[in-house]
Amino acid sequence: MAETNQNPPNTLDQRAFYQTPEELQDAINDYFQTCKEGKQREILTKKGEVVIITQGTPLTIAGLAYHLGFQSRQSILDYDKREDFSCVISRARLYIETDNINKGLTGEYESKTNNLNLISNYGYSQKIEITVKDKAQPLTAEEDKLLETEYLKEIGQVKRITGG
Repeated sequence: MAETNQNPPNTLDQRAFYQTPEELQDAINDYFQTCKEGKQREILTKKGEVVIITQGTPLTIAGLAYHLGFQSRQSILDYDKREDFSCVISRARLYIETDNINKGLTGEYESKTNNLNLISNYGYSQKIEITVKDKAQPLTAEEDKLLETEYLKEIGQVKRITGG
């Protein structure tokens, strides 16, 4: 398995480079496993007891990019454009997206942060879009006259009812 990047690169020109899709897939799998294993944390209970819990690390595109040794999320997008690596990157992005949706729906991830991630990285939107299929057409002279006649009839009935 690939070793997790614990420290930032020493120089700006130090870059990760994967020769084969299999090598990249192994590194991606390592990231997923590392996140699943999570980190141990000490928490203090209401009774004052210290309890150690293990908490998984949320999956993110930025986290994946860092783990792979890239300098930015853009490097993942660049690999996605390469025909031989696109399937590996697309599946990894889909896995992260699915994880974010599932854990957002169950409340495991904080909703505002999760929504921002889905909007920023996966094309989701909070906009409501309304599409009007039929545009209103102007009335013909005949329709206008008919409408006016009906309107006048209605007004006449109202006058008779109210005594006006």
